[in-house]
Amino acid sequence: MQSARGFVSCSSCRQRKLRCDRDEPCSNCTARNVECIYASLPRGRGSLSHRGNHNQRPEVRLRKLEQLLGTIVSQMPEKQASGVAISSYNAGEANNLHGDKTSSHAANERTVGDFSQNDNHTVRPGRMMSSDDQTIYVSSVHWAAICNEIACLRENFDEQEAQNHMETMVHSQRSSEPLLLDGVREISSLEDILSAIPPRDFVNRLISRYFNSKDPSVAAFHPPSFQLEYKRFWDNPRAASLPWISLLFGVMALSVFLHMRSGDKLPEAFGNPGDMRDDFHRRATECLLLSKYSTEPGAYTIEALLFNIHNEFVRCKDAHLGVWILAGIATRLAMRMGYHRDPSHYSQLSVFQGEMRRRCWASILQMDALFSCQLGLPAMIQESQYDTQLPSNLLDEDFGPDSVKLPKSRPETDLTPVLYTITKTRFLLLFRVIFNQVALQYVAEYDEIIALSQRLENAYTLISPHFRMASLEDYITVPPYSLIQRYNLELLFQKTRCILHRHHMAKSYQEPKYNFSRYSCVEAAMAILTHHANIHKEVQVGGLLHREKWFISSLEQHDFLLASMIVCLELTSQTQSSPEHDHEITGLVKFDRQELIKALETSKLSWHRLKSDSFEAQKAFDMLSVMLDRVSMGTQVERERRLMERGAEHDNGNHTVSRHMDDDPMLEPSTSEGVERQLGTLKTSQTTDTPFLNEMDSFLNGQDMIDWNAWELFLKNSRGESRGA
Repeated sequence: MQSARGFVSCSSCRQRKLRCDRDEPCSNCTARNVECIYASLPRGRGSLSHRGNHNQRPEVRLRKLEQLLGTIVSQMPEKQASGVAISSYNAGEANNLHGDKTSSHAANERTVGDFSQNDNHTVRPGRMMSSDDQTIYVSSVHWAAICNEIACLRENFDEQEAQNHMETMVHSQRSSEPLLLDGVREISSLEDILSAIPPRDFVNRLISRYFNSKDPSVAAFHPPSFQLEYKRFWDNPRAASLPWISLLFGVMALSVFLHMRSGDKLPEAFGNPGDMRDDFHRRATECLLLSKYSTEPGAYTIEALLFNIHNEFVRCKDAHLGVWILAGIATRLAMRMGYHRDPSHYSQLSVFQGEMRRRCWASILQMDALFSCQLGLPAMIQESQYDTQLPSNLLDEDFGPDSVKLPKSRPETDLTPVLYTITKTRFLLLFRVIFNQVALQYVAEYDEIIALSQRLENAYTLISPHFRMASLEDYITVPPYSLIQRYNLELLFQKTRCILHRHHMAKSYQEPKYNFSRYSCVEAAMAILTHHANIHKEVQVGGLLHREKWFISSLEQHDFLLASMIVCLELTSQTQSSPEHDHEITGLVKFDRQELIKALETSKLSWHRLKSDSFEAQKAFDMLSVMLDRVSMGTQVERERRLMERGAEHDNGNHTVSRHMDDDPMLEPSTSEGVERQLGTLKTSQTTDTPFLNEMDSFLNGQDMIDWNAWELFLKNSRGESRGA
């Protein structure tokens, strides 16, 4: 025998197996923005007070709670009251960090969410993840923060699992810590470094491969000038500066990576290509350290440092904090050397030096914006801090070290080695404005968001035809490097749309005036996932990008993850919507539910290929698996509608209930918990009371002691009688 339970859990908490605080609505349902339904109202004293609270607006109830808490604290001694306030805040923060599923977390999340959504100018706080000795923050537009807003993902990745994931990530990052930050225990002498350079014929092959690869980093060079320096180096290696030798090793390391990416073999006499690349990168790092790059920077220091960062970036499968920190070092060092000021202000800089400095600064701008966005952290460079102009669209033959005047920039219909850098940097200037806007505590008025959206569309239409994305069928004869450039700019455009509209997409679920953001965000996310599917197809054997299959870096992975989480968020909002709003959603978002699910399924297959080598790929695969499992079970609204349709076929209440149980084995009430689950589903699926439901209602909510064994026997007998009928 059990004591009578005067108030049972709501149906949503029973379905999710969460602890219900039995409020009306409960904090879990409020946090998830779902309808809170109880099997029956409590009997006896307290019912009227509960009903009265239910009719009050949430703002009124929250205000009363704040007043009550303030009264309690004001009556306590000063030190004790301060301690209570701090402890309460820290407890709420700790729950938020780890996605705790207890009612205290839900209440805390509800309070923060209400404040954020009621103020149109307030940005949702980002996500904080903690372990014993690590704390990691990402902004609210980062995929990890969006993941934490999706109920089914937050439930499945609880505190312990989140900590395990973070510890795995931290461990993987420690194992690939940048050499320039981790330090080289024993720095080789210059003689040892020079002796590590392979024979000239082999180095020639590596250098040629790099400059003919069309890699965007080539824009940082003036190849004719580099060739002259290269010849002088072989004439007298010891006369070359340490930064230039570092640059040479950096180019060789990147060239080996390009061989590995395309599957081209290197002479076996030089050993494993991966070991060769690591050795070249180590030598480049030793040269930078020997040159005292941070305190005595000189010619080629910035170029060598950029290549060192590039090599660290390509050897990391996932976003890496160390690479972002290196980018910050390069940015500050470049500012120390005046790269952030346009060379036209300074007569001591030659025309050639000035143009090459503009190219380097363009690379730094890209690096700062993209790496910051990847980690969900504010960019370090602000527009007011520099006035350096974009480089000119010139061929390498158009100018040189002896140029007195810089030629006029070529039209952008002329494809030059630097045009891609110009185009991407110009587009990133607008990306930086948008990213900095949403990274602030407050966002602009919605009219300004719409204006930025129009600026973004206009900027996209101005992209040179050389880099505009079209159907893959139009690129059969296009070189792989050109297709990669088109993909990179297209993904940047769609990612910028997602970031711009992300906050207002969440608001649109409560305020229809933001529906344009919802439409734009989902459309951009689906475009990214479509590209993800096409790229996955083309990197297979025989595909257009098979030889360049490693071009998918952690930056592209971040874009795919961001898009996946946005689509998951949209599916979650549709799951929580009522049937009468289904047609409104269909008209608002041009993709139906099945298209959204299919996009996630295709993306999941792509992540499956990468999950053994990438933490983020494993995390993406796990999250999409959870999300797809949840949507495949059908939404709560769909289940209720199905039960209502079944119930309409039968007039007798007993017969209706037994048929529901027979048709759906998930509803079999074999235990007392099953009874509660069944009651919640039945109550939400019925439009009118039946004698059977009334009997159960009085039976469960009476003040007498309940014999649950007798109750289960009663249900079995009832089911047998209905079958006999």
